[in-house]
Amino acid sequence: MSSVSYHISNLLEKMTSTDKDFSLAPLVSKVKEPQVETMVDTLCSNMMSDKEQLRDISSMGLKTVIAELPLTSSGLNLTVGVCKKITSQLIGAMGKQEDVSVQLEALDILSDMLGRLSGALVSFHGSLLSSLLPQLTSSRMAVRKRSILALGHLVPCCSPTLFSQLTGHLLTELAKGPPTSMTRTYIQCLATISRQGGHRVGEICCYSKADDTCRCPKEMSPHVATVTQLCLKFMTFDPNYNYDNDEEDEEDSMDIEDGLDEESDDEYSDDDDMSWKVRRSSIKCLEALISTRRDLLLSFYSSICPALLTRFKEREENVRADVFAAFSTLLRQTRVRLSHHSLTAAGSDSGPSRGDEEPAVAMLKKQVLLPPVVACVEDSFYKITAEALLVTQQLVRVMRPQGQTATTGGFDPKPFVREVFSVTLKRLKATDIDQEVKERAISCMGHMVCHLGDHLRTELQGVLTIFLERLKNEITRLTAVRTITLISASPLKVQKNQRTLKLGTLACLTTLVTHHAASIKAAALEPVLSELPALVDESDMHVSQVSITLLTCMAKAGPSSLAKISSSVLPGVFRLVHSPLLQGGALAAILDFLQALVLSKTSNLGYSQLLRSLTDPFHSSTDTSVIHRQSYHSVARCVAALASVCPKEAPGTVASLIQEVKNPGSPEAARVLALLCLGEIGRTGSLGGSKEVQGVILEAIASTNEEVKTAASCALGSMAVGSLNDYLPFLLKEISSQPRRQYLLLHSLKEVISACPASSLSAHVESIWALLFQNCKCQEEGTRNLVAECLGKLTLVNAAQLLPRLKQQLKAGCPLARSTVVTAIKFTIVDQPAPIDSLLKDCIGDFLKTLQDDDINVRRVALVMFNSAAHNKPSLIRGLLATVLPHLYKETQIRKDLIREVEMGPFKHTVDDGLDVRKAAFECMYTLLDSCLEGLDVLQFLDHVEEGLKDHYDIRVKAGSVKQEFEKQEELRRSAMRAVAALLAVPEVERSPSMADFANQIRTNADMASIYQSVQGGEGGGFGPAESMDMS
Repeated sequence: MSSVSYHISNLLEKMTSTDKDFSLAPLVSKVKEPQVETMVDTLCSNMMSDKEQLRDISSMGLKTVIAELPLTSSGLNLTVGVCKKITSQLIGAMGKQEDVSVQLEALDILSDMLGRLSGALVSFHGSLLSSLLPQLTSSRMAVRKRSILALGHLVPCCSPTLFSQLTGHLLTELAKGPPTSMTRTYIQCLATISRQGGHRVGEICCYSKADDTCRCPKEMSPHVATVTQLCLKFMTFDPNYNYDNDEEDEEDSMDIEDGLDEESDDEYSDDDDMSWKVRRSSIKCLEALISTRRDLLLSFYSSICPALLTRFKEREENVRADVFAAFSTLLRQTRVRLSHHSLTAAGSDSGPSRGDEEPAVAMLKKQVLLPPVVACVEDSFYKITAEALLVTQQLVRVMRPQGQTATTGGFDPKPFVREVFSVTLKRLKATDIDQEVKERAISCMGHMVCHLGDHLRTELQGVLTIFLERLKNEITRLTAVRTITLISASPLKVQKNQRTLKLGTLACLTTLVTHHAASIKAAALEPVLSELPALVDESDMHVSQVSITLLTCMAKAGPSSLAKISSSVLPGVFRLVHSPLLQGGALAAILDFLQALVLSKTSNLGYSQLLRSLTDPFHSSTDTSVIHRQSYHSVARCVAALASVCPKEAPGTVASLIQEVKNPGSPEAARVLALLCLGEIGRTGSLGGSKEVQGVILEAIASTNEEVKTAASCALGSMAVGSLNDYLPFLLKEISSQPRRQYLLLHSLKEVISACPASSLSAHVESIWALLFQNCKCQEEGTRNLVAECLGKLTLVNAAQLLPRLKQQLKAGCPLARSTVVTAIKFTIVDQPAPIDSLLKDCIGDFLKTLQDDDINVRRVALVMFNSAAHNKPSLIRGLLATVLPHLYKETQIRKDLIREVEMGPFKHTVDDGLDVRKAAFECMYTLLDSCLEGLDVLQFLDHVEEGLKDHYDIRVKAGSVKQEFEKQEELRRSAMRAVAALLAVPEVERSPSMADFANQIRTNADMASIYQSVQGGEGGGFGPAESMDMS
């Protein structure tokens, strides 16, 4: 022990020598507590030495020791003991008013220690505060600055009493009206403690407006208008500059950095122009208001937006950058929600459209737009050149829109072509320019050739040659292929393994085959066919769709080129038909291809061969179990497509399908497919009102096989779509007379209402409406839901007449009827624009009043309808939130009168009849966060979310949780951990003691830490890593 003390003493003595090759850091964690205290005592004594060099070295040593003190529980005693030693001596050093350098060093060390070890100094917090507050009145700004930083580190962990004492002292001093420099110090101190102790700030929020607006939005709400007016006033405060004088020499303005760290005691002077700090802080506060008060966005656009635009002329670069940042925040907060309906209306109204075009054309005629844009194309800065070429490309499209000839339209582009062409060609030919400029030049010239090619007769060949050269360059190839697609001239580049390049090349080839088939020999297309099998695959449906579209064009324009298709591409097409992923555009492309193929009369690819290839897998017992349900519908549509273009073959096909359904020995898959095929063929109207087909369908609906019954129901609906007058009366009669088959027959009716055009269905509306209301009080919920869906879809046929009649049914005395009507409204709300939208907006409030219905089931379906409106058409309910939200929040509460006990033999089981209603209410709240956030009081919203977290485990934190109870609990924990990950990602979260303690609890619990890590690395990756608080 004595030997260790001797060595440490020698080491400390070396601090006064010229030899500096020693380090204290490794010793702190190696020697025992008495030796560390000896080191600290010596360093503190040396820090107050008259020798500047020794003082600086000792200060560095103390900082090193503080940085090396252990934070673990095993080393806590050492840390506390050393902190007490250091603190007592630092407090004494701060009192040495005659030596400012000692004060500064002591304050620096104290800030470091409080920032890292504030929790270990709880017993000294009072004395530290008493010592730091007088330093705020120091004549030296550097001392005041460091005192503020130390107080900032003290705030997060001090007691509420000390925090109140600190804030009370600052407010009292401010109330005395101190000199300007002291006022600035106190305000800066308030801002600092607001940032560091935001969780405690309440009553003093008005003095630190920007920070408090972000951290205390609720407390700031009454002061928003006042703060906004003050900020708008002071953001223009610049008494030493005249913005009207354009000749003002801007070099005389001082570029002074903001913030405590940049201020220097030696450089500060009252003569310096500090007005820029007033403007900058005002703009910062406005930015905070914009980011936190999205509900006031409209008023901000009328008040703050014009003011920010006028400050774009700000002379100080730092302030101007903040103006741009605030304006960007305003734009980001604006979520444009223009409905499809308004876009469609705007697009269909030719008057305004022409009115919008005329000013643009007039400006072109007056050469207002074009000359500056052309000048920018030749700019030396590549970014300006690239953007100018993009603008030029759009101007070319305005000069001559697609489909307009040289003689049509009111604008002659000829005077402008030469000027635009010359500057674009100059950039197109250049090889020593930026990649972005190259691509923009290629694209711009491509649009010129596409839109103005008839004005480029002599130059066109040279341009095409350059395009071919760009095709040989790996970097510009993709842009060149896209451009050549526009002008339909491109060599083959299908084999490159770039998806975008494949799509561009396939589109180009399709254009070539379509428009220039006579110039293309069959042998030239053989390399294309050899590449296509690899592209027709379910792994990329879009590429498959474009590839099959190319095959369709080849079948129509050059059937001889498909002679060998049966052994190359066709097997892949059939695999795609049987894929469960096939739907939409890819399925439509296959239907077109099969029709073109059968009409092409290609050898070995006739109607029978194609039909057999499509249906064979369904007759094989080994494949039945692996056939996906979607495959049945895809193959049925393919069969119907073939039958529709081969009318001579269709009757035989129908007869064989009927026999397939009747044959009890046929495999189930074959019978299901046959029924669906009959339905799809009937959809084309080729079956008529065949009594035999009707009998076969009814017999299938009565089958004991569920798959066969469902297929028969679907087939009947499809056939009714094709022959409405033949099948709809028959269907309605069966629904009325066959209650046991009613559910399946209603499915058929739903298919009719969904697929038939309104003009065809209008004559049958009254009979369908009457039948549906006869069944709207059915005790079976599944049947009622089907009736509601049919009612909703039927209302879309004639909304002006039927919606008021639906509204009248809300007065029905039967709760079942009311619930059916409310559910029907859900099916009138579609995500696409519809004529019913304006009518629905006027009356949806009446339907939402059912949230107050006495019947719990009516309230539940009303919540489901409200959720649908919030998701698909939020504009319908946005103006009603103030009246609807209280009723919505009411449904999130547990009602004791809905909880009952059910005896199950010797056991008692608790049943909560309000559980489903609460789940529906929380689903609505979840949807509102996405669609109507600006209409929510977030703090009130969170109060109800917090109560929901205490509810039954089945109140879903995440929609679609798994069913098993154990997995539900696990999902609940993971959902909670996702919320934790989001909270820990908040900037400066480590300054919150409660969150720091919470993070420590998770870190020390192996199970919770594991879940947190999995959330961070997997599903929770969307939150990003919680960098601000280490959880490792």
